[in-house]
Amino acid sequence: MSVHFHIDSTNRCATISIDGQFTLQTHKEFSSAYKAINEPIHSLVIDLKDAVYIDAAVLGMLLQAKAYVGLDRRRITILVSQGIVSEVLSANNFSNIFQIQLSGSVTN
Repeated sequence: MSVHFHIDSTNRCATISIDGQFTLQTHKEFSSAYKAINEPIHSLVIDLKDAVYIDAAVLGMLLQAKAYVGLDRRRITILVSQGIVSEVLSANNFSNIFQIQLSGSVTN
């Protein structure tokens, strides 16, 4: 598992990318990434397309990130691939809270 963070200052978009297993053990690295946003942003992308697994704790961590950055659901996108990560987010109705992007399309 690894967490990468990048801010595109031109577009004012922050991206947090996570690969491998995204679990409670990732909390410190994930929260450090979104807390490192030290400039105003218009959007946040949480890139989980290379994550192979998420546990229930991650759902709470995603909500904490949303609350911390203070953006509405239209400005926070979670990128996912087909598989368990997409299924977990869908089963928990996270498309009501975030924009979920799968295979190049945005779902509401």
